[in-house]
Amino acid sequence: TWNGFIRNLFQARLQLQNLNDNSQITHTASIHESVSDSAIALTNKYGKNINKTNVIKHVKKLKNNIKHFTPNETITPHIYEAAKRGIDRLANFDTDFIDPKSQISIKQLIALTHIAAQDNDYRLHTYNHYLEAMILALYEIQRGYNLDAAGIDNMHQDIPICTAGTFNKIIEKMVGILPYCHIHFITFDIINFKANQLVKNIISKFFDDRASLVLANEADLVSLEFLKPKEYINLLKDIESNDYSNPLLQALLKELSNHIEQALRKIFGAHLDRHFNNYFTIEHFILNALSQNEIKTLVTKKVDAISCQHNYKQRIYADFSLFYSPKQSKRSKGFTINLRKQTFSNVRTSIDSARQ
Repeated sequence: TWNGFIRNLFQARLQLQNLNDNSQITHTASIHESVSDSAIALTNKYGKNINKTNVIKHVKKLKNNIKHFTPNETITPHIYEAAKRGIDRLANFDTDFIDPKSQISIKQLIALTHIAAQDNDYRLHTYNHYLEAMILALYEIQRGYNLDAAGIDNMHQDIPICTAGTFNKIIEKMVGILPYCHIHFITFDIINFKANQLVKNIISKFFDDRASLVLANEADLVSLEFLKPKEYINLLKDIESNDYSNPLLQALLKELSNHIEQALRKIFGAHLDRHFNNYFTIEHFILNALSQNEIKTLVTKKVDAISCQHNYKQRIYADFSLFYSPKQSKRSKGFTINLRKQTFSNVRTSIDSARQ
């Protein structure tokens, strides 16, 4: 299938790019410099909250949130279990690593990221996105030397990376999650993870708050939604197909294409250019994300919710139409208003009251 072809192409590209990136090497001078600068920026904003008591509290809270996290396509059970072992090990450090430039320890850094991730005015995405990124960081820390250059795990006993690499890895996974975090070594994996998060965000907005996206054809979609609700619902249900004549699918793909590339360039800048060319584009990132079961399940849930909502609206309009009979139905029991005698504005008022 087309989706199968995209997944195979994407996986082949992922392995090739990881071989080129050698993504487990975290000790170049440029990496250390940018990591320290990120830690300093976090300290300047939240440093007053990282005394010993608060550090213990935030590490403990993070451990608890990880414990209650539900694995998904991104966070597999293997990654999840390794991350839990990783946070336990880091939390029990007797002698913590101190970054020479920022003078921040690993546990202080974990606490700083957790404090920042709970700040809705600062964090770039949801807290759950932060949690996913931290779990991946902990996995790669705990299993670092079990992974080959392509990121394949040998499934042997844990061989964690060193403490300096641990410090760097935490900042690496916070790129695009926390604004002050940046790193000069950007891997294909990092871009892929961020692209998937952006796709989830856009899809959620498309179904829950489409107006906030300011789509070029929003007026046409609104007209379709309210004047031809059955056709609108059928198009929604068909949005997972490859029928590009579907105006809703067209609008979603166009928004994804425009927003994802723009957002990735804002986060990663010129680092994108070495990963993409005419044969492998950002559209492949988007198509790969859309082919994942997690995204398909999200779309299905959103469509079902909107379908139920529209059916409810139709029942409300039917019960309170201008042709409403004074004879009461089960659904309208208790209402004795003859709507034929009301003005149009009163009808709308009645409808709004009934909705509430």
